[in-house]
Amino acid sequence: MKEILKLVTVVCAMKVITSVKTTAKLPQFPQYGKSLILAGGAVEDNNADIFGRVVAMAGGKGIAKLGIINAASADPADSYNYYHDLFTKTYGALETNFIPVTIN
Repeated sequence: MKEILKLVTVVCAMKVITSVKTTAKLPQFPQYGKSLILAGGAVEDNNADIFGRVVAMAGGKGIAKLGIINAASADPADSYNYYHDLFTKTYGALETNFIPVTIN
């Protein structure tokens, strides 16, 4: 629980958005609905409680499709590659998509 509170209070370094089609309700919809999850840079990579919950909220291993915004990263593309590998190889997400954010 302490980690979840810390997650909410940390300035966002990464945003993870679950991908939900508006025409069809995915299996996780009755439990989670459409979800926006904000995770700060202080979340450790081995925090299976948080990263596993993100994947579960997006449909579970082999189903989850995530959008990743690295708004606070000095190198957003490299940071995206890192989180892509983390979510797909370590936590079992089906796919991730880079959502670029520009200042201008």
